[in-house]
Amino acid sequence: MSEEVHTGTITLWLGTRGYGFIKDDVPSYKGVFLHARDLPNGMKDIAEGTKVSFKIGERNGKPLARDVHIIA
Repeated sequence: MSEEVHTGTITLWLGTRGYGFIKDDVPSYKGVFLHARDLPNGMKDIAEGTKVSFKIGERNGKPLARDVHIIA
């Protein structure tokens, strides 16, 4: 788990399923999984192309976005 704050862009959001992926601006990860429960302030949906900051956790050995915030 990384406490480092990353920035990236929502590349895919499947609102009906409640998850999507973030493309990290630093190419250390191909795509970081994002679950709706990790969206800020109880949001349920987010537009593809939205810039976000996030930390990277891990679930089942794969990267998972947490502490997600929209960059204005």
